[in-house]
Amino acid sequence: MEKDLQDAYAALQLLHADLALSRRDNGLLKAPPTHLPSHGLSSRTPHIDERHGGILRMFSEDTKSRSRSVTMQSEDPFAERARGRVCTKCEPTETNSLELDDYQVIEPNELEKSALLTKLQSLTSTVEQQMQTMLAQQASFALQREELETMLEETVHKLQVEKRKVADAVLEQQTVKEKYEFLETQVEILLRDREKLRQQHVRTIGELREDCAKLQARLAISEAERAAEAKEFNQIYEEREKHHVLSIGNLETKLKDAYRQVAASESARATEKKEHERKLEMALKSVRAQQPGGDEHVTPRQGLDKELVTLEAQLGVSKEKFDEEAMQHDEKLRSVSDQQHYRERYEMNLHGFESYLLQNQLHLACTDTEHHVLSNGRNNERVKAVQIAGHCKTPVRPAVLGKKIHQQEIRTAQHADGLAGEECFDCQSSIK
Repeated sequence: MEKDLQDAYAALQLLHADLALSRRDNGLLKAPPTHLPSHGLSSRTPHIDERHGGILRMFSEDTKSRSRSVTMQSEDPFAERARGRVCTKCEPTETNSLELDDYQVIEPNELEKSALLTKLQSLTSTVEQQMQTMLAQQASFALQREELETMLEETVHKLQVEKRKVADAVLEQQTVKEKYEFLETQVEILLRDREKLRQQHVRTIGELREDCAKLQARLAISEAERAAEAKEFNQIYEEREKHHVLSIGNLETKLKDAYRQVAASESARATEKKEHERKLEMALKSVRAQQPGGDEHVTPRQGLDKELVTLEAQLGVSKEKFDEEAMQHDEKLRSVSDQQHYRERYEMNLHGFESYLLQNQLHLACTDTEHHVLSNGRNNERVKAVQIAGHCKTPVRPAVLGKKIHQQEIRTAQHADGLAGEECFDCQSSIK
């Protein structure tokens, strides 16, 4: 009996120690996840659950066996006492004194056993309650374990994602570094090319300046020659205009004389025609009057026919003269109209020459403005070159863009210089 009680007490101590451990684990589980170690948690929780389950199973089996043994032991004295009471009725009275002594000895043991039974029952009830609480705590531990496992998986996944991001960032940093080194080499190459282009641009600008100076000298000479030619041309034009006015006056007087001569010839021809018609009528009348006489009038008729032929010949000659005079008059009119047309063409050519001179002057002004624009462009390019040289080491892309813009400006300046030179040569050739 004492051994069983000692075993029960040892089991209760073990149960109390397990409860203390479970409370401590529960406190650790209820703590925030940041205070928990990331390693060993998933391996520790199954071990705790297995230990708790084994202890609970062992304790439940032990309590059940001890409760059965205690109940059996508690029932045995009562049964023996009942049998003893039944036997006392049959046995002789000599044994009563002995049985009373035994009963007095057994009664304290039974009281002690009943107290132990009540205590054991209370302990079993408390153990059952603690088992229920432990089962509830185990369920909560399982839920918390699942939550912690999910949180651990999420943190592991996040760590893997962060590791991937870090690896990607490292690779990207390496690529950016390689690109930066490549761009630095490109910038150095572009700077060398820009220096070469700048030197070439300076040479071309110097050559263009020399060409512009030569062209300006040639233009000054050509302007002086043009002024002299224009002065001479104006003098010739004034002289020809005076001569043309005089010739037009003479032609007008000649035309008036020709008109008068034509009118006089037409009037004379009309009078001659009337005279010839009158003579012809008189001859016809005389012929008609002499016709009944026969052969006597043949000879005068022949004379009249001859006279008529001569008159017709004179009329044809007068017509030819009139046609010749009309042709001469038309030729004079045509020559006058040709002179008028020549004068108009001369004036048109003079206006065209003046407009051409104005265009040449405008071209010269344009070349001067282009020369100023080119000089301003060179100054701007120098400023940009200084700015690019100052900022070429910090940003790579602005330097590349500045280089491209500088090359484009150099191309445009070279193109403009070429156009200016071509225009100057064209002006010089046109002036010549």
